[in-house]
Amino acid sequence: MSTQIGARGLFQLGWPHTDRMKDAVAVGETAKLLATNLRTLRAAQGETQLAVAAAAGLTPQHYRLLEKAVSPSGGPANPRLSTLLALAQVHGISVAELLIARPHA
Repeated sequence: MSTQIGARGLFQLGWPHTDRMKDAVAVGETAKLLATNLRTLRAAQGETQLAVAAAAGLTPQHYRLLEKAVSPSGGPANPRLSTLLALAQVHGISVAELLIARPHA
């Protein structure tokens, strides 16, 4: 025998909405951190957005959105692993280094 709980009941229980909300916040914060790191790395290397995008195999628009922490749909940027790998290679660092907070210069 199964018990049915409506959407309101699930929300009151805190599941799964609170976990999804926490995940969404984490994605947004990580997108902002990635964007900051991409801008900082690009500026330190004296490169243009166009040059970094081309070297990583991305369209200029896609790269600009990553530097703004935004996805094409308007939500937080959530790039594929292959995109992160390409960007890390362009900058000569690891994917982990793309996603960690850096001290401000």
